[in-house]
Amino acid sequence: MEIPTESNEEDHTLWKQGEEAYKNSFNTGTTWKQLRQPSPTVPWWKAVWFKRAIPKHALIQWQASLGRLSTKDRLHRWGLQAETLCNLCSAEEESHQHLFFECSFSSSLWLHFANRLGTEPPLRLHLMPGWIEATDQGQNRYNHHRRTLTAITLQAAAYMLWRERNDRIFRSHGMPNDQLKHRLDRLVRNIILTGQSGPHQQKNHLLQVWFYLTRPP
Repeated sequence: MEIPTESNEEDHTLWKQGEEAYKNSFNTGTTWKQLRQPSPTVPWWKAVWFKRAIPKHALIQWQASLGRLSTKDRLHRWGLQAETLCNLCSAEEESHQHLFFECSFSSSLWLHFANRLGTEPPLRLHLMPGWIEATDQGQNRYNHHRRTLTAITLQAAAYMLWRERNDRIFRSHGMPNDQLKHRLDRLVRNIILTGQSGPHQQKNHLLQVWFYLTRPP
């Protein structure tokens, strides 16, 4: 590298855009890619990070998919003397696999809606992304809306179950399954009607499909 001297032009800042590529402009996304160490793309990312996802719901599902929530089996492995029995069903040890959705309480909530959104819904979180993708077959608007509603419902169910679990542990307060189903239905409808769901006409279509699927004659 040539040693700077007063005869050379004035120094100025350049931002790295890639390997041996520098520009005057700063780009947040490009800079982030230069700083981070990328990891392999996981197969379930589309079921977690999608356009209409609610951030706090996506966060819980992301942590659950990675097995990073503070479930009782993990606390026990860390050496904490904690009761490992599931607070939702009081029958088996709490773990990610049990909570989402092998637990009799959580599976009842999930299947109440999932059986109407698609056929043969799985009870394991790592199988959900493939099942959700399979609902969008035929390249028509109805199936596309059904896929969107299924992804929203899965995230909302995971979020509500984790919240219900924490309420029972830390507040000694819990809701019966029927009341939780009612709240989940209302939560999904609220998500559809918010700005996260796109144009007004699309919201109406989503809501119509939701009512058609969850309130059959």
